[in-house]
Amino acid sequence: PLVITIKPEQPPSRRRTLISVEDNGKGIPDQYRDAIFKPFNRAGEQVAEGSGIGLACVKRLVEKLGGTIRVDSTVDKGSVFTVELRRVNN
Repeated sequence: PLVITIKPEQPPSRRRTLISVEDNGKGIPDQYRDAIFKPFNRAGEQVAEGSGIGLACVKRLVEKLGGTIRVDSTVDKGSVFTVELRRVNN
């Protein structure tokens, strides 16, 4: 069964926040890692649920907030998406 884990990570500085989202899915082959953040792309899948805009929307929103998103993935083991955002001072 699919398992998704969301957890905070140690940021590189106190001015940043890191959040990782990890799954145990099929993983993403290297040649599709950049494409998955573009609209209507689904890591080379010909038949898959969804429209392929989810990660593109996430990337756009994260960047508008001054952050970044990256993916580390191993085929047949899963993926880890890491979002880094600026921390707002209170």
